[in-house]
Amino acid sequence: LGLRSRSAITRPLALGKERLAARADRLPKPQELLQPQAQRLDDLTDRLRRGLKDQAARGHARLSALRLPPAILQNRLRSSQRDFAGVRLTPVLLSNPLRRRQDQLSGFTRTLQALNPDSILQRGYARVTDAEGNPQSGKAEAARHTDLIIKFRDGSLPVHAGADGAAREKPAPKPQKPMPKPRRGTKKDGDVRQDDLFG
Repeated sequence: LGLRSRSAITRPLALGKERLAARADRLPKPQELLQPQAQRLDDLTDRLRRGLKDQAARGHARLSALRLPPAILQNRLRSSQRDFAGVRLTPVLLSNPLRRRQDQLSGFTRTLQALNPDSILQRGYARVTDAEGNPQSGKAEAARHTDLIIKFRDGSLPVHAGADGAAREKPAPKPQKPMPKPRRGTKKDGDVRQDDLFG
């Protein structure tokens, strides 16, 4: 009974192995599957190699046809040297750009002078600023400051606005009084000597 049971179990496995081996034998080998693609790759490689060689040969022949002999190159060099020697720069060609630059510089200078706020002082006008130099364009703006500076053509005049709003010339600072010289015989700091009784 045991042998029959074992044979009943192992017989299907053996039959399955035989069938699998038979099917595997009927399958094509990997080399046979890749052989057409490998052959095609070899053909394409050969064609590419031949095409590159042909292209290089045609390029070399074309370059050889364009090669100029030394005599022609020397003739062209001499012709170019003669043409260059015939071109001379006249003083007019050099002076015209310089004159244009000078005219532009003069125009910039005139514009700068016209925009300079002190240029109107030469025509008799005056310019009012506060003590810090900020321009005052109107009475209300200038009334907020007590010290003003009026700039004329020949100099500046500091003025002081009083409580009534009238501008008066700012008085010059008083010179400091010189320190009195110590009298002879007086005590100085740190000097404990007595006065000289005999002058």
